[in-house]
Amino acid sequence: MSLTPPLLLLIPLHNPMYPNTRHSIAHLFLQTYLKQYRKSAQIQICVPTSPMNLNGYCANKALRKWNAKVEDVVVIHDDLDKKLGEIALKSGGGAG
Repeated sequence: MSLTPPLLLLIPLHNPMYPNTRHSIAHLFLQTYLKQYRKSAQIQICVPTSPMNLNGYCANKALRKWNAKVEDVVVIHDDLDKKLGEIALKSGGGAG
């Protein structure tokens, strides 16, 4: 059975060992906002349950499961270089 790739795959990087902290702000964001507004089957959410440095395994599994491309992925994460509440969008990996 082949699954149709999602229009958007959302992956909140977080550390479940530190809930309700800035290090898990991406997960809190999804819980608070996106689940209220998610109405499209074309949006998939992959919430890692492992420590932060192992979140990539979940992301890789989700990419394979939904046959998604890297371009379909939005990674949500904290950034201590930004002020709390400040949002930045960027394409590609690396610092910044």
